[in-house]
Amino acid sequence: MKASPSDSPEYASPTAANDNVRIVTADIAASIVGATSVVMFKREVKQGIWPPPHPKTLQRKRKGWDRVALERAIDDGSASEDSPKTEQEELLKGLGIG
Repeated sequence: MKASPSDSPEYASPTAANDNVRIVTADIAASIVGATSVVMFKREVKQGIWPPPHPKTLQRKRKGWDRVALERAIDDGSASEDSPKTEQEELLKGLGIG
């Protein structure tokens, strides 16, 4: 019986082997959030859609993203409390609504 591609480790998703890893690379982070490429993911990070790299990885050659922060951003629809707010969010906050 021939193994299907899904049974082979070579065909595993980028996150399959890293489900228990807290800090992930940009390519895995992009996969977690559903970005079509690392370039797109990093662009969205700059736009405040996704959280920035974890502070403890900023001095490294390869930055790392916190899986929990990424999942929280997916669930909440926001990158972090420090993320840029839209004009509507700022207005609502100013009115004491948001």
